[in-house]
Amino acid sequence: MAVLERTPATLGSLLNGLPERWILSNEGEGTWSPYDVIGHLIHGERTDWIPRARHILAGETEAFPPFDRTAQFTASKGKDVVRLLTTFADLRRKNLATLVGMNLTPADFERKGLHPELGEVTLGQLLATWVVHDLDHLAQIARTLVATGGEEAVPALRDYLTMYRADPAHDADPSALIAVAEALLKLGGAADRRLLLFVAEEPHTVAALRAHLVRALGDTDPGAARTF
Repeated sequence: MAVLERTPATLGSLLNGLPERWILSNEGEGTWSPYDVIGHLIHGERTDWIPRARHILAGETEAFPPFDRTAQFTASKGKDVVRLLTTFADLRRKNLATLVGMNLTPADFERKGLHPELGEVTLGQLLATWVVHDLDHLAQIARTLVATGGEEAVPALRDYLTMYRADPAHDADPSALIAVAEALLKLGGAADRRLLLFVAEEPHTVAALRAHLVRALGDTDPGAARTF
């Protein structure tokens, strides 16, 4: 539940107060904007995760009702992003309270339902998919925001965030990346440190940069990066 609890606040931090073009931009034809994704998540809260969990726990043998992946294009029409974020946060809070109230046992997680496309699934698989679904759409929103603001980003910081992974040029001379890391460390913000912890734990980070961050962040709980 730790991820599921954080998603509304994460979305709010990313999107509240952004100019409309950031909210409505997408990655190209056939892709979704952050606005579209929030509407999709709302529809999932209403018709997917908890209703399907109840379906399984009730011992229903028929397949789950199909999930409309594009319902947001109608349901969200005319609603501003603040209203959508508030709606999502309210629905998620109620759904997690419902989940806790189910008092699930290890045996419950093995109970099975019938997915209309995938066939037999367990309750445990359904709930794990809920978490991964959140993370997938958070990554989608982040990609879209990067694409929207990429041309305006400070070049050094943009390169740091998108090119810190192992690369021959960076392996040969990681000084520019280390300099940006030092600048973030001096800012001293919790979010800055979590970002750097994430980079330090990422196995594909340039080796010299990772070693530098491990030394610089040595007094920080490594597990803190996982909350980023």
